Amino acid sequence: MANNAEVLRQYPRGFLGTNVDSAGIDTANVAVETLYAQYIKNNIATCTPEFRHSILKVALNAFGTKDFSDWFLTQPKSPSYGDMHERFLIDTLRFIETGRRDLSLESWSILLKKTTERVSSKLNVKITRDFFGIYNDLASLSKAERNVQLTDVIQNWCSQPGGLEDLLGTLHILFGNV
Repeated sequence: MANNAEVLRQYPRGFLGTNVDSAGIDTANVAVETLYAQYIKNNIATCTPEFRHSILKVALNAFGTKDFSDWFLTQPKSPSYGDMHERFLIDTLRFIETGRRDLSLESWSILLKKTTERVSSKLNVKITRDFFGIYNDLASLSKAERNVQLTDVIQNWCSQPGGLEDLLGTLHILFGNV
């Protein structure tokens, strides 16, 4: 796995993502926030195929890598990564896999904040191993057989009922304003 922590930047809630806009640490991804604001305002344009295509295009850029598993496993390297960040990531995998979350995105949005509390990552949990198709340990992720490519993960995400909306809400939490 490449050291993505060096090529990704930290966003306002502490998650790592694309460094393309190379703005400061506390600056949100403008493309994500523009789409999210249109969606929240219930703009009529959000019902169009063009808007949906824009969400997918922005999502493919926002993570900063084409390897979703690499992005996912790089998150604990963020200096602001804490227990709630980890729980959110695992809940996101749960949604992509089952179409259900333990908490709503609105609840996560309130709960997630940068933290200086360092946690020992527990990403080697059953749902993570199942999601990536790993049945021994995460160190062998390069042998994962599923959900590695970002395009595949986004396709699975959007195939869930309300998946595209969940993707946009998740992008806002990961890379948007607090």
